[in-house]
Amino acid sequence: MNLTSPADTLVCDTAQIALWQSDPAYNYNRELITPEMNVFEWISRQFGELLRKIFGSHFAEEYSGLILVCIAILLLLLIVWFVYRKRPELFMASHKNALSYTVEEDTIYGVDFPGGIAEALSRQNYREAVRLLYLQTLLNVLTGNFIKRLPSISMKSGYRLSGN
Repeated sequence: MNLTSPADTLVCDTAQIALWQSDPAYNYNRELITPEMNVFEWISRQFGELLRKIFGSHFAEEYSGLILVCIAILLLLLIVWFVYRKRPELFMASHKNALSYTVEEDTIYGVDFPGGIAEALSRQNYREAVRLLYLQTLLNVLTGNFIKRLPSISMKSGYRLSGN
């Protein structure tokens, strides 16, 4: 009984693999190796050396990180101030998105909804027609006892649908 298959006859060429591994074009792990220090560490080290020259070694070791963070915050605030001075509209409320119509307080009691909807449709004012239809639906829901007011609960959750 023969238990080998044709795939078992393949032999690994270790010399070719060693050649590929020694070739820097195939060294894909080089992107995964992190450098010994990053940019922040380099800046911190340079800043620490400057403080060491000016104030001495003890002060530089004790406060260089704190001073570097304060300088970074001041730099960020300076950038924000500069942008604010050049483009103050970025920090103001935009009037571009203002509504093209006025918002009015409405009452849903004593309004002739079918007449108002017909008049709005005759003027082709569909926004007004939809608004009146919504208010009419709200009145029907309130007067048809589909919603019950529970005064002991806050206004947000004080209404419950009645029925099933």
